[in-house]
Amino acid sequence: IPDNTETTLRQLIELCWDPNPARRPPFNQIITILDHVLVDVVVKDRNGREFWKSNFLGRDEVPWSSFYKQLIHFYQLPIHDPSQKDRIELNLKCLKALLANNDTSTTTVQSWGKFLQWFGPIGDGASNNIGRQVDSFLNNVTATIKNPWFHGDITTDRACQLLSSKPTGTFMIRFSSTEEGWYTISQTDSKIIQHTRIQHQPGGPFIIDTTESYQSLIDLVTQRRLLMPCDGSIYSSLFDEVTSFYPEQT
Repeated sequence: IPDNTETTLRQLIELCWDPNPARRPPFNQIITILDHVLVDVVVKDRNGREFWKSNFLGRDEVPWSSFYKQLIHFYQLPIHDPSQKDRIELNLKCLKALLANNDTSTTTVQSWGKFLQWFGPIGDGASNNIGRQVDSFLNNVTATIKNPWFHGDITTDRACQLLSSKPTGTFMIRFSSTEEGWYTISQTDSKIIQHTRIQHQPGGPFIIDTTESYQSLIDLVTQRRLLMPCDGSIYSSLFDEVTSFYPEQT
């Protein structure tokens, strides 16, 4: 078994290979274990795993309405507090834009796992204040995608279309199309468009060429003096007006 095999998958394989047939798990137990394995393989974040397993174990796709309601309930987000309601609803709008399928209004365990690779970790694991950590985590996600230079999940071709004919120095930051959790700076330079990888692991710095390290994407933009963001971000309309489209929780 390869060394990098997910622990729960390794354990299942070893159980099924037990020399004593009597100790091998029955098929119904294997199915249950596989439900856990699926989450463990695609969601690396510990708190993210706990959330999905506690609410949606055995399902790889759920309606967005179910997802956000369980998120509010599981982490006790203070949406009933009038002073916090607008802020939390904006955070949920941003989360939906990053997670939900526009055609089906659903989200998947795979999209949840990828999202946490880019923006995680969701918390430090301290159960006594995890709700506050998740609330702060969502604030940070919103603060990132609010920037006009953040274009998120777009292809290299689309980035080039948006940047074509733009002045030298115009830039955007988007998700890497090849490395999960990494980002890419796409920037005009004279007559060409350059694409520079930003290496990143959840909770770690943002690294360019192994020599330049930044604590956040915002720090990276500021310290590298990137001053000309490319317009056309798919997230810009989220901040035009905050409207209440999340029904009261019961």
